[in-house]
Amino acid sequence: MVVFGNKKFRYLTHSNFESALLGANLITKEAKGWNPIVAKEGILFNLSRIEWVEIRALVHFVIFVEAAVRDKISVKIALPLTRATKREEALVQSCVVADADKIIRRKVEKREKALAFMEYLGFFNALKLPHLQGSAKLISLVYDLDPFDEGVVRLKLNIPTEEAKDSITSDSLIDVSEPLYEKIFPLKWVSISDPSSIEPILSFFTHVITSDNNPGLEGVDARTISNVILKELVENVQRHANTTQWALVAAHAAKRTISKAYIEEYCSHFREVERPYIEWQSKVGGGWLEIIVGDSGVGIPATLGEAYYNKSLSGKAPKDNSLDTAAIIKWSFDRWSSKDKTTFERGTRGLYRLDRVARKYHGLVSIRSGNAMAGWDHGGTGYHQSIVDPKPLRLIPGTICYYRSLTALHQPVIWRGLGGAENKVRFEIVSMGALTDNGIDENALEKLRNLVVSSSRSESLCIIASVDSMRSSEEGVGKALQQLTEIRHPPALVVHGLPGDWLSIENKVDSINRVFQASHHGEESHKPDHYLIWDPILVLGENVETQWAWAGVGEDQNWLLKALMSSENGVIKADIIGKHFTNDEHRR
Repeated sequence: MVVFGNKKFRYLTHSNFESALLGANLITKEAKGWNPIVAKEGILFNLSRIEWVEIRALVHFVIFVEAAVRDKISVKIALPLTRATKREEALVQSCVVADADKIIRRKVEKREKALAFMEYLGFFNALKLPHLQGSAKLISLVYDLDPFDEGVVRLKLNIPTEEAKDSITSDSLIDVSEPLYEKIFPLKWVSISDPSSIEPILSFFTHVITSDNNPGLEGVDARTISNVILKELVENVQRHANTTQWALVAAHAAKRTISKAYIEEYCSHFREVERPYIEWQSKVGGGWLEIIVGDSGVGIPATLGEAYYNKSLSGKAPKDNSLDTAAIIKWSFDRWSSKDKTTFERGTRGLYRLDRVARKYHGLVSIRSGNAMAGWDHGGTGYHQSIVDPKPLRLIPGTICYYRSLTALHQPVIWRGLGGAENKVRFEIVSMGALTDNGIDENALEKLRNLVVSSSRSESLCIIASVDSMRSSEEGVGKALQQLTEIRHPPALVVHGLPGDWLSIENKVDSINRVFQASHHGEESHKPDHYLIWDPILVLGENVETQWAWAGVGEDQNWLLKALMSSENGVIKADIIGKHFTNDEHRR
């Protein structure tokens, strides 16, 4: 039987979980799946000395168990030992170490708390794997494994049948005494085919984020997080899992700042590429929201690998110097990663929307799949940096999606690195040629799309799309504006040279904005299934001083952008904003 974890495995954190995987070698590239010894003899997950449990690592752990059980592999889990080990007893009796009895008693107490916390996090209920028949016969819980005395083992077979303690709703939230875990949504399996299974966690978000004792995001933002982050992550399973239609979800919200004394130890729970974000967040202060969604399917690299390879050869996907699997994961955040010439598909387009929300709330989003981890760090005004774990990791089943962000935008947000206003703007002029009745020619549109895709999110790029007005059809202006608003993000985009007089162009812009206002009311917060995402573009006439308009915006965005354009120093006075926005639902 292959053993996961050793005698020194005391903290079940994300970083330590990855380290334990390196030692266990459960899945191999050579076997194209489970290690043959694992497939034959099973796995022993040795958690007997665990003193600290992190919710993210626990999700990853249960996903591994589910993947093994799905493939009919037997699993034994040695739970935190609630008594002293033989070696600990010997240390007390030897009197070599001062206060050894107190030290050992403290270790046992930590293991007891870790076990209790695992139960509170819904670990045992999640292990029931309700979607896999016969799973209980393949899982054994070991309650008394002494890692220093392999002969002392008592097995309790199968999963406890008592009612699970993870039925938290907005009416039954419990404050946890463990540091950093103030509000918890325990591990819960949700079915892609049953939308109602997601409702409890949506209630959790609504209650925690908007509650009086945890001020932060407004109601509209809570709905945005619920609709986009959760539903996109869960529905991402539908596209990239293939072998399963179930996702494991967990979340936690904290309102306390990480103390300076604890920050170094807390950062060690994360991979090195994520630590700069955690350090920045501790400096900002305030609370945060953390969401983890996992599945044990084939994973993003397997479903997108061939498409990425083909599109990178043709220049339709950026060539990346990072690890092959990491490059595919990074590309999965691109809005065009699941689009052919005419059809938008679900899945990775949702990851693009997720990244937009992370960007708005100064968040961190990462994907762990295959043998790599990659994502985006948006912590700090003007800071947008891709993250890639520099070393190949052990192969894992499925995909683990991790989202973390601030829960209050009204607090001061500090700058990081060289991003933001200090960057010089780079301008690129792209010829759109002549417009047809159907808008921009597909070849010209593809050229613009490639420039957008290849641009770095951390740079300030402004693309100027130039139209050949003399040879263009006025009938194609409306369609062209829609195409450009849909393709714009993340660079800025300016279009000039549209055919017709300015009044005619303005009417087309107004028409586009009315469509936007009608179909995008509230954007993600009201329409979780909306996938056509528009971004503002600046339309210029012949006289750029007086002939300009914003396309792809609602009434309020249009007002703000016009006010910014008209201001002398790019600042709008608070009293002017207050007079315009009278509805509390609007962001201020």
